[in-house]
Parts: sequence; structure tokens; C-alpha cells
Amino acid sequence: MTKLKKIALVTGVSRGSGLGFAMTKDLANLGYKVIITSRKEENSASLARQLKDLQLDVEAKVLDVTNRDQIQSLVDWIAAHFGKLDLLINNAAILDIQYTGIDKTDLDFVQQEINTNFIGAWAMIKYCTPLLKQSERGIILNISSGMGAFHDKDMGLLNFDKATIPNYSLSKLIMNGLTVKAAKDLKDDGILVNAACPGFTATYEAFVAMGARPIEESLPGLTWAATLPDGDKSGQFFRDKELLPW
Repeated sequence: MTKLKKIALVTGVSRGSGLGFAMTKDLANLGYKVIITSRKEENSASLARQLKDLQLDVEAKVLDVTNRDQIQSLVDWIAAHFGKLDLLINNAAILDIQYTGIDKTDLDFVQQEINTNFIGAWAMIKYCTPLLKQSERGIILNISSGMGAFHDKDMGLLNFDKATIPNYSLSKLIMNGLTVKAAKDLKDDGILVNAACPGFTATYEAFVAMGARPIEESLPGLTWAATLPDGDKSGQFFRDKELLPW
């Protein structure tokens, strides 16, 4: 009997220079069928074609993680075609580092950032859980940041040395809390939930000039956290295969 491929879903894959694309390529090379999503069909579809040209099993779908009707439609499609989901990577996020004081912040933008970075991730977990329960070993990986931890020595909230803590940090702080809640809530279902920080990575040209490291240095830790050779880790926060302080 032929064993079914593992099915992975990666949100927020819209740029060839992004971590989502790099993780997708890695997972597909490991034998996963990877479903990638972005808000604009042409972005994820173009990236999927590039990987299909390399004989990798990748499919693109449109998804805005703040649109629950779209999430449900995607989940229904996965259920109809595969009957399960083995890996969910919550990668979609608004990355906007603005050093704006608390009394000058645009709260409408904060709401938009929280809706995508936190509520969107929660919605993906909620709607995908029935499919993850059908996996032999369901895994959820939230792509987070040390900026959302209190004690990270480089960028944590208590050690942040810029003018003010960005809203992005707070969106990742609550995402890290969501990771712990989901890990506890889904423990009895055998679903592992963890968060991983890629470190300061050169996903944009501007980051290169600021000293960001190449994607090739960040990727192994993310792929490791997504595939977890040790099956008992859940509710943890990693960078480069090492535990990060919260």
C-alpha cells in the first residue's frame, strides 16, 4: 500500500526572497506536498510554477488569513483532496517596524497588524485543527520573533535599545502566548505547537545593509522546528534549534 505524502500548508508566501518560499522549497525537497497561499493569486501562483519546474509538488491558493470564509473554503478543499493536514506554518504577517510612541500610534494600523499577525494565526489553527487531527503527527509552527519575547538578549522587549518598542513586537508577544495556549489545548490530540524565530534575516534588500544574515543561515532552524525529529517538544520557542527565553 502506497503511503500518502505529508501535506503542508504555508501561509504568506508571496515573495521569492521571503522565508515562506525558502521553507516551501525545503519541505518539498523533503517529500511534502506543499500548499502555499498569499492574498494575491499571481504572487503565490508564480512562485509555485518556479518550484513545479524543479519537479517539486507545490500548489498555490489565494488566502487572506483575516478572511474566515476564505480559510473555510481552503480547509474544505484540503479535506476533499487529501483528508488531512500534517503541517501548518503560520508565516503570514505584516512586518512594519515603526518606532512610534504610544501616544502617536495609528490604532487602526495596530488593529490591522494584530488581525493578521495574531487573530489570523489563531483562525488558521482553529479551522485547520480537524484536519491536523487526521495526521499521524500533526504539527503547527508559528513563525515568530525574539522581538516578541521579554528576555531575548538581542531584540527582546526588556533589552530593546531603540527609541520605542514597535507595534510588531507586541503582535509577536501575543502570538507567542497563543503558541503556549494552543500547545496545551491540543496536547491530548497529539498536535505539537511551537514558535520559531528566524533571527534577523535578509528577506529585504534594506535588511542586507543593516547586517541581516542570509536566508541560508536561518532556514535550517525553521525546517527543523517544522519537522521536529523529537516528537515531545510542544509549547516551545526556538531559534537555530535552540530554546529561546520568553
